[in-house]
Amino acid sequence: MQSAGAFYGSIAAVALLGLILNLSCMSPIKALFWSAVINGVSVGPIMIIVMLMTTNQKITGSMQFPRLRWILGWISTMVMVAVAVCMLTDFAFG
Repeated sequence: MQSAGAFYGSIAAVALLGLILNLSCMSPIKALFWSAVINGVSVGPIMIIVMLMTTNQKITGSMQFPRLRWILGWISTMVMVAVAVCMLTDFAFG
């Protein structure tokens, strides 16, 4: 039951945040832009966590992650981290 409360609480919090944003003077285009920026910055750490989870046998059990996919996954992760760093550098110094 505790997880249900957290689930519905998070939905209520996000709905309240959406209501506040709707009543604010923020442009929808600016909100869309900044949500894309937040998404681009957060995807790198999330991909790192997912890649680390693929090698944890407590999580994967007897399933093996194919070596080629593991290599491609880490290459993709590093590219996404590099893109986020370049984007933040451009915002800071550009």
